[in-house]
Amino acid sequence: MNKNARMATHRVLLVEDSAVVRERLRSQIEEDGRLAVVGEAADLAQARQIFHDTAPDAVVLDVQLANETTFDLLVEFKRSRPECKLVVLTQYSVHPYRERCLELGADRFLAKPSDFERIVPLVAELLDDASVIVVAPTITDWVRVPELVVKLRFVAKVAWMKCDATDSVVVVNEAC
Repeated sequence: MNKNARMATHRVLLVEDSAVVRERLRSQIEEDGRLAVVGEAADLAQARQIFHDTAPDAVVLDVQLANETTFDLLVEFKRSRPECKLVVLTQYSVHPYRERCLELGADRFLAKPSDFERIVPLVAELLDDASVIVVAPTITDWVRVPELVVKLRFVAKVAWMKCDATDSVVVVNEAC
């Protein structure tokens, strides 16, 4: 691990049949330092066993493993542990695969190799933001262009949600 990296706070399972891709992901995770790999699986049986044994905070998985898809894993993992973040990283990045994965419980869908460098920061951000739970959102009386700023009410917290009008991603950060 990088000497300057923070101590790992989140646990990740890698589900990928390519040993080369798993090694590259593991190296990026270790270098970054915010995440720790708790297991690696090359097939569905291994993935299920490691998932239930280690209770990871996130799973990075390919859609296609050898001759089997991971669609069932998405459903099973999300039902078993809804708080676990599921991130699909695949070369099958066509629209029907993306839609299917998101419908089945994937939190994010990324393409190999174009999004490969984004995976570690994205998983870390997903997990860092996972503790923010919206109870009753209310819109404030002011808007900035191109950003819409929305005040959210939380159980004992107040946070701000910042939405870029040109983006479908919403980022929620705690604020004083």
